[in-house]
Amino acid sequence: MTKPDKVRVTVRYLGVVRLMSGRREDVLVFTGPVTVAAILSRLKALLPGEVYQEIQRQSLLLSPRPGAPGVVLAMPGDEGQMLEDGHCLTVVTPVTGG
Repeated sequence: MTKPDKVRVTVRYLGVVRLMSGRREDVLVFTGPVTVAAILSRLKALLPGEVYQEIQRQSLLLSPRPGAPGVVLAMPGDEGQMLEDGHCLTVVTPVTGG
């Protein structure tokens, strides 16, 4: 009997979400395939309600590992995007100015 593969995803918090939560990052562990929606569901259970609500206002950047270049996810369209072991989802506060 084989054990199911574990998928570890690092969630990094930047900007206002880091300030609100007092957290730099979390490493979430799943058995089997995981989607962005599953990550968000886990964060909803893990974080206080006001922090999770703020995450929904932020940009999400998906990269193959922490510190690597990534792509900005278009929400809610990319909620079904599959993540692999070692992937990093970064919550980024958008910056505007001129």
